[in-house]
Amino acid sequence: MNVSFRILLFIMISPGALGTPGTAAAHEWAGLRVANAVGEGTLQVESKGRTWQVGGLKSGEVSALRRLKPGSHRLTFSVDGMLKREIRLSLKPSQCITLVAHMVVAPRVGMELPRVQINVLKLESAPMAAGRVATVVDVGVQARRFLEIRQVGASWSPIALRRLEPQRFYIQQHRGYLPLRHGQQRLASMPVFEQGHHVLVLYENGQGQLSSISFLDRPWPTSDVPMP
Repeated sequence: MNVSFRILLFIMISPGALGTPGTAAAHEWAGLRVANAVGEGTLQVESKGRTWQVGGLKSGEVSALRRLKPGSHRLTFSVDGMLKREIRLSLKPSQCITLVAHMVVAPRVGMELPRVQINVLKLESAPMAAGRVATVVDVGVQARRFLEIRQVGASWSPIALRRLEPQRFYIQQHRGYLPLRHGQQRLASMPVFEQGHHVLVLYENGQGQLSSISFLDRPWPTSDVPMP
């Protein structure tokens, strides 16, 4: 695997998830989803020896939100069977977390060969409210970047991004797809059909080109298969 790739675990915490707030069911479970922003390769995630998703997650894919019991959890991440890293998560009742894996190269020390390492970035989700709001985070190699969006009936508007620093903006249109571009490169448009908190992650693919992952941060489980 090309050591120029980087792995990052981007953690997003959603308050008030997994059921109607105030109900007993809302506090019996926590939730976890995983997104693969690795430039290339298949991401495997294991918990207590159980595979998170059969076949793993290909680059650009996002898993369903899975139910977990509140408390401490130990997860093992690997890419194509390599670059294994174990992390621990502490989940509170009704808490929802999204992990986005992305590779990072550690600074070179002396004459040693470049190596990869896994970092963790935590991002708190927007409170559930009417309307549409988006959080965008750039986990690419550039320290700064401009992303442009075009809302319905408006011209292209730039958003200044710093690496690993999430930015939030309101989505004014109520249907369709939100066009995105970086310079002359058009990125995949972000679907904004539903109200809620939308997430956009920018990263470099295996060819070094800027790519994006977007998904709706649903605060309830879409999978009834609990993990241990």
